[in-house]
Amino acid sequence: MACFSNFYVLACTLLFISFVQGLVQSGILPASLTTLEEHFKISSKTAGIIVGTYDFAITIGSLIVGVIANSSPNTPRWIAGGAILMAAGSAVIGVSPVWGLIMVGQTLFGLGAAPLWVQGVAYLERNVRVARNLPLWLGALYAVNVVGIAGGYVLGGIFAENGKWRLGFLLGAGLMTPPALIMFGCPNQIIYGNTATNTGNTQAGSII
Repeated sequence: MACFSNFYVLACTLLFISFVQGLVQSGILPASLTTLEEHFKISSKTAGIIVGTYDFAITIGSLIVGVIANSSPNTPRWIAGGAILMAAGSAVIGVSPVWGLIMVGQTLFGLGAAPLWVQGVAYLERNVRVARNLPLWLGALYAVNVVGIAGGYVLGGIFAENGKWRLGFLLGAGLMTPPALIMFGCPNQIIYGNTATNTGNTQAGSII
């Protein structure tokens, strides 16, 4: 797994997880809400509860991750495990025969998203080689999430319009799985030569 010890593999994998998280949760889901209400014959209040389930889950998950995972030497595995939970949650939503299972999927997705946002920033900071470039990568982490949200609205609208709203969530599950598996193989900290990352090196022209 030597290739997984490359910063660009690590960073791009983390960015892709952020992209898919935004695509599904803040893009496809909101774009599908009206269709969900009609399909399951639920009220707007119930639809709001479904959306809020994610927020409740990520709040609880963030507290758990903050207490337990920050003392763990396996940050990438926490993030990878979270991505697997997000993939599972998206899949559950996509195959749900009843709206109650959508809440289960939302709970899984929220718990899975917690490691990404609680530990993802610290993980980038720990592994970026040139400290002054950290804002670039942090900006990218949030930017791709916003791009995912925009794309999710478009895709969600297209799928919902054609009565194929489930495909959006199944697509999200499929997109989230590969980067999750790659993240399992990433190191907790990359070693550059004889020194660890983020040592204050300011090599000209480097963007890592």
